[in-house]
Amino acid sequence: MLYVAGGNTVVLLASLRRRGADVVLIEKVRAGLPYIGSSAGSIVTGPSLEPVSIMDDPSEAPELTDRNGLGLVDTVVIPHADGALPPYPPELITQIKQTYDSEYPLTFLDDDQALLVENGPPRLIASP
Repeated sequence: MLYVAGGNTVVLLASLRRRGADVVLIEKVRAGLPYIGSSAGSIVTGPSLEPVSIMDDPSEAPELTDRNGLGLVDTVVIPHADGALPPYPPELITQIKQTYDSEYPLTFLDDDQALLVENGPPRLIASP
């Protein structure tokens, strides 16, 4: 199993690419390695990081020339969607939805939810 934690999403993706870990990660997960991503670790699995450019400053990873995610899931995960954490107030989440909802498939996750992707369509799982 692989667990990828949070932080600045563009910095995380740039680091994975710089070391070639993105290619290995994609290969291993598609071959069946379970993947758990938290915050930025969940965002990088999607098709694009563009919608979270409002949350995380892209200038912190100037070497990242595109915002394509790993493409492991078909949706852009937007964590912290309940606005409970001070860096991600409800207004920020609303701005992401208004700006990107028509352009990208978005999945908004509250801090007590997970997106489970296995053998079928993705499912939202709430914390008991």
